Amino acid sequence: MSVVIVPASVVTNAGAQVTFQAQATSSEPYAFQWSKDSAALTNATNAVLVLDNVQTNHTGQYRVVVNNAVSAATNSASLTVVTSPVITVQPLSQSRYRGSNVTFSVTVSSLAAVTYQWQKDGAALTNGGRMSGVTGAA
Repeated sequence: MSVVIVPASVVTNAGAQVTFQAQATSSEPYAFQWSKDSAALTNATNAVLVLDNVQTNHTGQYRVVVNNAVSAATNSASLTVVTSPVITVQPLSQSRYRGSNVTFSVTVSSLAAVTYQWQKDGAALTNGGRMSGVTGAA
């Protein structure tokens, strides 16, 4: 017997619904048991595992053991839950004389890599001329 989990890897945002499906190849009937990080999940005894409103504590390795009267098989899938970045320190308003330099900064908290794009009046700024650092990664 063999078992495949579809999908094998999921990266998703917090709050999403995630579904893993075990597909076994052998004689039925099957018995299923899902676990997360080696701990059996209560009432997770179907071919399909549905996780609602996932949060970062759902991140981990999900494993299914499939048994029938003849044999058993296992396979695992990974789940990574990311959160949206949070601006923890907002940029401060500043006044300068025309032609003077000004620097804006922001502090972001995120579990994942962050990219940024500065805007003025809702329009994206571009690097060049007197502007630098308006896009990038942190």
